[in-house]
Amino acid sequence: MLRLGALVVLSAVAFAGCSPDPISADAEYFDGLDTAVVAEVLAHPAIRYQIEQEPSETREFLAQAKVLSVIACRDAFRVYQEWLNTGVAPSLAPLPLPTNPFEPWYSGWAKHYGQFETLVQSGDRDQARSWLTLSGSCGTWVPARPGDPSSPTIADVIEEGF
Repeated sequence: MLRLGALVVLSAVAFAGCSPDPISADAEYFDGLDTAVVAEVLAHPAIRYQIEQEPSETREFLAQAKVLSVIACRDAFRVYQEWLNTGVAPSLAPLPLPTNPFEPWYSGWAKHYGQFETLVQSGDRDQARSWLTLSGSCGTWVPARPGDPSSPTIADVIEEGF
């Protein structure tokens, strides 16, 4: 019986060593990003699950990428809404620059984010809408209401005609 107990303890220790590193809002890879969005992303059950399922070597990258995606997608949605409501599109806010951005992903996302600005400046509302609603776009998974993971996604709100 003692051997069985020792085996259980040793197994628990071994498996504990295999568990994912905890993601913390205080992590240095979030430095320079909006703390409210960091907290929101980490509190969102589906996003948190995706991050925690990543191998340890890509978990930090994905966590930073998810936060930046939420920030950028919400700003693109803001621009799109104002453009439809007033006929005049404001400019996108600059993409936040984390203290330690993961490259080359950050530069690629900044370029992709800039493509939305180009669509807006060209006057192509259909393409701007697609940028936010097509399968795989950030709008299909980012909640429209900050802090409310159960709210409709940005794509849902656009499809419903906000």
